[in-house]
Amino acid sequence: MAAVKILFVLLLFGLFAFAGPEKLDPMLRAILFSSPESQAAILSLYGQETVAEPKITVFVELSGEEVPSGVHPLAGNVAVATLTFPQILELAAEPGVVRLWASRLLEPLLDRSVPEVGAPALWYGSANTIGDGVIVGLVDTGVDILHPAFRLDLDGDGTLESSRILFYWDQTAAGVGWFPNFWGDESGERLYGRVYFQRDLEAALQGNYSPVPDTHGHGTHVAGIAAGSGPVLRGVAPGADLVVVKTNFYEDGVVDGIRFVFEAAGALGKPAVVNISLGGHAGPHDGQGPFEQAVSGLVVGPGQVIVAAAGNEGNAKIHVGEEVTGPTTWAVRVAASSVIARFWYELPAKFQVFVTTPAGETILVPPGAARDFFSSSGTGRVDNTIYPQSSTQQIFFFLSGAAQGSTWRITLYPIVPGRVDGWLESSSMGQFLEGDGERTIAEPGNAERVITVGAYVTKVEWDSQAGHFRAEGYALGQLAPFSSRGPTRDGRLKPDLSAPGAWIASARSREAQVSPWYALPDGVHMVLAGTSMAAPHVAGACALLLSRHPSLTWEEILSALRAGAVVDSF
Repeated sequence: MAAVKILFVLLLFGLFAFAGPEKLDPMLRAILFSSPESQAAILSLYGQETVAEPKITVFVELSGEEVPSGVHPLAGNVAVATLTFPQILELAAEPGVVRLWASRLLEPLLDRSVPEVGAPALWYGSANTIGDGVIVGLVDTGVDILHPAFRLDLDGDGTLESSRILFYWDQTAAGVGWFPNFWGDESGERLYGRVYFQRDLEAALQGNYSPVPDTHGHGTHVAGIAAGSGPVLRGVAPGADLVVVKTNFYEDGVVDGIRFVFEAAGALGKPAVVNISLGGHAGPHDGQGPFEQAVSGLVVGPGQVIVAAAGNEGNAKIHVGEEVTGPTTWAVRVAASSVIARFWYELPAKFQVFVTTPAGETILVPPGAARDFFSSSGTGRVDNTIYPQSSTQQIFFFLSGAAQGSTWRITLYPIVPGRVDGWLESSSMGQFLEGDGERTIAEPGNAERVITVGAYVTKVEWDSQAGHFRAEGYALGQLAPFSSRGPTRDGRLKPDLSAPGAWIASARSREAQVSPWYALPDGVHMVLAGTSMAAPHVAGACALLLSRHPSLTWEEILSALRAGAVVDSF
């Protein structure tokens, strides 16, 4: 057998116990302390590789109620701040700071489906409602304000001159905007983007233009399912008012968006349900990461509900996991220029990590160490730091510059055996050759106070602008093959329930590019599939229930939804 080539690695600061301050999560340590090559590659994920003095937004876990200067409270003991590298280190030195985590990017995840969930029974029943008096919040790619599904003719002249959207926050707009008083932020440090009031949107309607176009189309489609109005293809709660957040898709921006909706609803004295049809896999998948803690912590009273899509990785091999009692190898097949994988476990387990490149070079990283590596097949970093203040640990693997289709092997040698679960941060980065779709609930769907929704199939064919189309690989009434599976990493049942998610006809944004096979002949609706489409069915159902009983808690609503749900072999 040929001798194994040993790759010499750059070991920062010698053989040290911690890769930089132990309070920093591995992503932050990589940003601050890795080699220039890895640092540039990671900063490119934040769009800051060419910035002279980069700033990174971080979640801050606090030990008490005292909030350091420059830090913005979010929910519970989780706060947020956008800081330069020196400021991050200064904040880490504060005694009241438990840990800092880099905010990560998330991804965007009706005709037959609306009757399927029973909405008409509440529209036309003896105690009927269409969602009046309730706020439906959308944190997504935006909404096409010109679409008739989100407009009203209040004066009866035949013109849809009024907007159903009360507030529209564009987080992606440059500069700092002016916010309504309900934002409640006196420091102004988190005021970014621009907020449009209903009157601003109605002025835009008069000019037949949208100041905040939804060029992706995802948010418009989701909003149409939850609350679209009009004579055809109505959403589940067509009488609800809307608060829209066009998010920047960073975790902290999503948390800010949810908070914005709840505070707007509170100022108006109305209950609210927020739909989150997006997610990611950067956290521990147990509800205890700072992102999911913050999301869950925003639900503080009756009349507040968050609904999240379960994710679309049920048939993607982004997860591996087992009891590691002997040498265990998982192989990553690369599909993108940058790959991030995280492997989570609980103390007292400890592991040595070996990475084997496609050329057979190896990198050894013992517990308590972090190393950059340079090989003929790519560069990157492995962080095997132990954080003793928490039982939950992670092994961080970052790869840049690897050839698409190449295979990298990660081997764990147990010093103390234990269960390990690993996830690729995105299915677009590649797959584990030994992977599966189990435990693939996207964050924030693992959060405790979030209603998480999987998808099942209610439509497999339709007439499109390109002709009749049939989606292969889908069976009516069955769980959608893409729908992410549970449980959570800590063993809780998720998703909480499933709703129609394939294939769903809803509002089409006029600014979005759509395949003619998915565009319906009327030109204003399109067909999509995903748990992104399932979640707003449930959000609309929550709005109908809140319209009848505004003081319901999220737990009472979940119990009611489960009590009325069909139970079958899935």
